[in-house]
Amino acid sequence: MIVDIKVKKALLLGIGIASGKHFDKLYKYRAIDLDKPDSRLADITENHQLWFSSPKNFNDPFDCQINFDYDITEEELIKFLEGEEHPDPQILAEELLQNKEKFFQFTDKVLKDSINSKGICSFSKSWNSVLQWAYYANGHTGIVLGFDLIKDTSFFAELLDVEYKKEYPICNPIKEQDKFPQILAGTKSKQWQHEDEWRVIEEHEGAYSFRKEALTEIIFGVNTSETDIIAIKNLLDSNGYSHTKLFQIKLKEKEYGLDKKELIY
Repeated sequence: MIVDIKVKKALLLGIGIASGKHFDKLYKYRAIDLDKPDSRLADITENHQLWFSSPKNFNDPFDCQINFDYDITEEELIKFLEGEEHPDPQILAEELLQNKEKFFQFTDKVLKDSINSKGICSFSKSWNSVLQWAYYANGHTGIVLGFDLIKDTSFFAELLDVEYKKEYPICNPIKEQDKFPQILAGTKSKQWQHEDEWRVIEEHEGAYSFRKEALTEIIFGVNTSETDIIAIKNLLDSNGYSHTKLFQIKLKEKEYGLDKKELIY
């Protein structure tokens, strides 16, 4: 039986969580934008969808930057072309290597265009990052969405652990096809290390649906207004999220840190 790669990844994720070898929660910081006609937060609650952005729209211009290494032999290129089912890989490889500069320039452009066509949705393992509450949740007035991965392993199947480095990653697209997504979308500058980021990658930018059961908690910021809390609670109640628990951030009394307290209505 041939198993789809994404299905296999979803199964492996579920096994990892069930065995305790993989964490089971991820969080997404958001501002509250219910006053906007194209509110992403309303889309999340009403249509149970999250937006996957193109890397070209990220707030970090260094994100998804990559250097390509084209150190390949004729034999390696022939093997690659055989995988593409070209009628005569050897002749084509010889022609390409005779015009290396044009070949590499063309390949570079195609790959970078491919990068920008992808859709990426970012999460964090942490719900209590003071800096992320400030950056992404509108100065602690927004929310954090808490997802239980085991309840929707298909949505989180293409999960990438972000690595933080000082230099751009290097990838040989001919030799390292399988590693390309991880190297591409899974590397950021060390200056972002505090985010403890994980990403889900899809083929195209756009909205992708998750199972409602997977959204198990919403955490309101320490400065979230009561008006916004009630509005979001009403959205949840009217869209089948009775299982989703509500919390609000509290400042720790003796140190620079955040706690959360469950809200009961």
